[in-house]
Amino acid sequence: MRHQLALAMLLSVLALSLPENVAAAPSYTLTVDPSIIGCGGSVLISLSLSGGTNNQDYSVTLDVQKPDGGRAVTSRSFRTTNLGSGSVPVLYPHSSFTALNGTVQTDVAGVYTVIANQTFPSNIGIVATNQFTVSCQLTVVISGPASGALVERGRKITISATVSDPIGPVSTATVRANTPSGGEVILSQTSGTPGAYSIDYQVLLYDILGTWTIQVEASDPRGNSGTSNAVAVSIVRSELIVDAFAVYNSMGVPAADFSPGETIYPFFRIRYSSGDFLVTGQHRVSVRDPAGAIVANLTAVYDS
Repeated sequence: MRHQLALAMLLSVLALSLPENVAAAPSYTLTVDPSIIGCGGSVLISLSLSGGTNNQDYSVTLDVQKPDGGRAVTSRSFRTTNLGSGSVPVLYPHSSFTALNGTVQTDVAGVYTVIANQTFPSNIGIVATNQFTVSCQLTVVISGPASGALVERGRKITISATVSDPIGPVSTATVRANTPSGGEVILSQTSGTPGAYSIDYQVLLYDILGTWTIQVEASDPRGNSGTSNAVAVSIVRSELIVDAFAVYNSMGVPAADFSPGETIYPFFRIRYSSGDFLVTGQHRVSVRDPAGAIVANLTAVYDS
């Protein structure tokens, strides 16, 4: 009996000496959305807490470290609910960040690290980390013309391309394509299709025959840029076509029958197969007798 009484008293003393239940350390979750952006873009950093003290004020710092050694910090405070949870959203880049090194911008390509520290009600240091990636590369894809296409001098060819960054189509880019002579043309944005650009380029009558390697370059106001794949097309000669041939008599009337000694006035136009008319040069006209023999060769000069 004495042993039982002594054991009960010992257990009572131990119970009185044990501390009250200590709340477990809060759990933090750090998210970054989106996880991949283009140079000059922004991300939403969200830090959430669960398992904290009910209706308690908490303070945290968010430290963004850039791949080139740049670093920026901001402080935030929030109050938990009666369930011990809370959250704080932060936009980066934002004026609330203080640059400790470099700039508060997404102006360097690479992986950015976000570190969250709890500073109040106790300074327990790092509680969560996450990362996001900045890409300064635009993706440029030529959608027309097809590689190997034949293009006659004087004809129009449609150069079209799409431009996108890691988030999606880019509709604010300046898009250029090279011409056969080494110049450049500006592609316009295609209405109703985000990130699509095109131009109808007319191959000049004096553009060099042979292979024309088309490449499209794009750049946007944020400093992102990119170059497309190469598409090779062939520039070929445009055929000459005699158009609207007619014969007039000395009275200026179209005729098919003439009297001996009467003057004949042939009229014709020459155009390229592309549709443009030839506007300069000399042309040889052959006159054949009823038997088909050539009886004269005349030289015709362009008459404006």
